[in-house]
Amino acid sequence: MAQKLEETLNIPAEHWLSIQDKYLADIKSAKYSNGKELQAFNLLLEYNEMYDLRNIFKSVGIENKKPSEQLGFCKDYLHFGTPAMQRQTIQGKFHKSDKTGLDTRMIATWAVLAKYEASQRPSPIGAYDYKRMDELEESLRYIFNKNHNTCNLVERALSEYGIKFCIVPKIPRASIDGYSFYCRDSEI
Repeated sequence: MAQKLEETLNIPAEHWLSIQDKYLADIKSAKYSNGKELQAFNLLLEYNEMYDLRNIFKSVGIENKKPSEQLGFCKDYLHFGTPAMQRQTIQGKFHKSDKTGLDTRMIATWAVLAKYEASQRPSPIGAYDYKRMDELEESLRYIFNKNHNTCNLVERALSEYGIKFCIVPKIPRASIDGYSFYCRDSEI
């Protein structure tokens, strides 16, 4: 709907979405008037400035939970620190698509979903060693040339070299073709 309004009225879709978010925030603020829920809700609003929490919560199936439960998920499973710390941790190496818009908030949202998906995967088979990357490159070249069962073979090959691989569905306004980040397995 926001896209159609943008096309018709020439007012950016982000403006319409921010109005909707503000409206929903006002409604929820009235709904969560007790201290704990209101405090959680207000903290979620701060995180929502960096990430599209509605999209994240929908992706993991907790969109209808109370703010305190959603905040618990953010802290326990997504490892969110304070909002100030989160602003500093939005990092990684992206390969961005030129096909559509590059909304930094939505890119950060997609990155959180990618890290969460990686945390749900088993630990890699081997240990990471950058000195073996030439071997890995040769292995991947063979897999790509073979062009059969590619995703599964790539995931296995990367795992043997200490790298997790997962495919995360795209989300609107986040034109990412690939993302890599470094972390210890205990972090995700």
